[in-house]
Amino acid sequence: MNLLDKWGADVVEAAQRNIGAFRTVRGKRRRTDTTGTLRKSLGYLLAYEGDKIIYKFTSDVEYAAYINKGVSGIKKKYPTRFSFKGGDMPSKGHVDSIMKWMKAKPLRLRDPETGSFVKSTEARKKSAAFGIARSIRRKGIEPTYFMDDAILDGIDKLEDIMGEFIEVKIDEALSNGNN
Repeated sequence: MNLLDKWGADVVEAAQRNIGAFRTVRGKRRRTDTTGTLRKSLGYLLAYEGDKIIYKFTSDVEYAAYINKGVSGIKKKYPTRFSFKGGDMPSKGHVDSIMKWMKAKPLRLRDPETGSFVKSTEARKKSAAFGIARSIRRKGIEPTYFMDDAILDGIDKLEDIMGEFIEVKIDEALSNGNN
């Protein structure tokens, strides 16, 4: 693994740590990546175009950019290019996504009037998923900047790596010129 590949791998590893870290949200410890799918999907591509070195940080899951940059809701806005448009009602796709998330996350449903736990029937789960999806649509998704922060932290280290990279390239050129 050359130095540039190592830098890309280090940035991805830092992003994985960022997304897997626990955060305190409204007094409770929460992890952004419940199932680990997002963490496992992160990667990078390194390409060369003439004298340019190009990194592209990738993910196999379609929602990675939304978690990183956030999504503005109908009522609450975030500084992002992503936003929910239109009415207050979530789409069937959003409700289905929340249902999948609920299966991965051990949620216990409560009666809204008494606060006591109730049996989780399919109808109650769908109702809860609809309410969660509607709340996300209204409030949006707060940005985590897990990848942006990893890249910014990595850029600080890039100067040293580039110095080493140039030194290796000069040594290679000198050794090839002597043959």
